[in-house]
Amino acid sequence: MTTVLLLTRQGCHLCGPARTVVAQVCQQLEVSWEEQAVDRCPQGQQRYGSLIPALLIDGRLQGYWRLEATQVRQAILGALTGTPPKE
Repeated sequence: MTTVLLLTRQGCHLCGPARTVVAQVCQQLEVSWEEQAVDRCPQGQQRYGSLIPALLIDGRLQGYWRLEATQVRQAILGALTGTPPKE
């Protein structure tokens, strides 16, 4: 099972658009996803603090800041099929 996690921060102007993209792509692919605020997780804030919003798939960073639907789709499909995403 593939785990899609979007790390966000309160007041982040890029988090809303990233949330919309991730939600739409996951809905199209019928994959569940979660959102976690790094403000509540000191470890996440320390590791990803300057990369918010950050997309993690199966625990691996797949993108940050401005997330595009194509990028998110390729990363999720790559995880589902075992194919690494294109750089």
